[in-house]
Amino acid sequence: MLGGYQVFGKGAFVQKTFTVPATHSALRIQLKFYKVDRWDWHEYGYVTVDGAHAWSRMFTSHKGVPHADCGSNWKDELVEVDVTIPHAAATATVRIYTNINDRDEWWGVQDVSLMTVPVPNGLDSSPPSPPGSWSSVAAVTFPSALDGWRGRCGREVEGADCALTAAQQYTCGSWGTMLGGYKVFGRDDFARKTFEVLEPHTHLRVQLRFYKLDRWDWHEYGYITVDGVHAWSAMLLSRNQKDGERMCGYGGSTALSADASWQYNDKYVDVDFIVPHQAGEATINVFTNLQDGDEFWGIGEVRVTAGTDLPEAFAATVDAAAATAAEINHADVVGPFGDNVGLGILAIGLLLGSGAIMIMAVRWQWRVLQRMRSSALKKAPGTIKKPPGANGGSLTDIVAVIAPSSAPAGPPPSDVDSAV
Repeated sequence: MLGGYQVFGKGAFVQKTFTVPATHSALRIQLKFYKVDRWDWHEYGYVTVDGAHAWSRMFTSHKGVPHADCGSNWKDELVEVDVTIPHAAATATVRIYTNINDRDEWWGVQDVSLMTVPVPNGLDSSPPSPPGSWSSVAAVTFPSALDGWRGRCGREVEGADCALTAAQQYTCGSWGTMLGGYKVFGRDDFARKTFEVLEPHTHLRVQLRFYKLDRWDWHEYGYITVDGVHAWSAMLLSRNQKDGERMCGYGGSTALSADASWQYNDKYVDVDFIVPHQAGEATINVFTNLQDGDEFWGIGEVRVTAGTDLPEAFAATVDAAAATAAEINHADVVGPFGDNVGLGILAIGLLLGSGAIMIMAVRWQWRVLQRMRSSALKKAPGTIKKPPGANGGSLTDIVAVIAPSSAPAGPPPSDVDSAV
């Protein structure tokens, strides 16, 4: 192999630029990736093409088998990587590397091959089907259409936006390349672009594929606005093991290499909505309300079309739906318990409420005991005088009055005994 035990370790990489002479729309990359010796949790092997993520897989020391001729006595593992990504350039730079951190972890590669394959981009060039006259504004597929897209500059720059680059893309197995993706778009990220709409129009139709990656929580949403007005939102957590697929993100970038519970299932939604619109530009912003650092998302196959001459009844229905969506406030969509902070406050409130109920129950039980004692004292033969200032009695007193000892009292004392 290229690399191997005590050859490729922490900080090592291998990279080559291949010439791709044939006209093509995708590349198929195949190789053998070897994990050698002990790897720790959340240590990955990676493959990128032209700087864009193409494959990743988490390795640990628990999988694989030890090889006497390879490394030390830790388990080694071989994975056959086979991934197809959209690609049209005349060259392709393939880079293979890891994020291992220790000096007793090793890796290598073997049998690297690239093939050009025709892959449809998923965007039909025919006009859309709603009633009326429609003209294309934009049809965007990745990784070749980044012009004009802007997003968050970085965690260190609050409130600023920067041009998105090839580094903000991710390839998710057979789903292809998306803008954003695993460890690319997460909490606080967004994707925004202003489209020029030259044709006179009364409505705008927006279509795109929204990808939910890894674990999303209850009341976490994807959103789309047009010119700052809410147009679409959806809660996208995986509800059961059949909701979504293990495609990419946590555990790997293909269904075969993913290793996670169903809460980490990935899925996508084909978004399609129409809004009233007449301006010469339209700014589309896609974002989420994710709260945690292990939740990710992306978009792909963006299409924008401008419409006119819509039938009156159809236009009225579309306008009413758009008006309803526009009235939604993002904070309202999240709801009172829409993030982990809200859930934490709810949990604290429940605990405090439970404590108050328990205190009230104990006080009620004590009052019942007091009443039972008072009733028993009234019914008992003779009188029991309390010392001055005494209130109530101990639990021993109460039990003694309510349930006196069952031991036999013996014969009453005689006068003779008393005299003696």
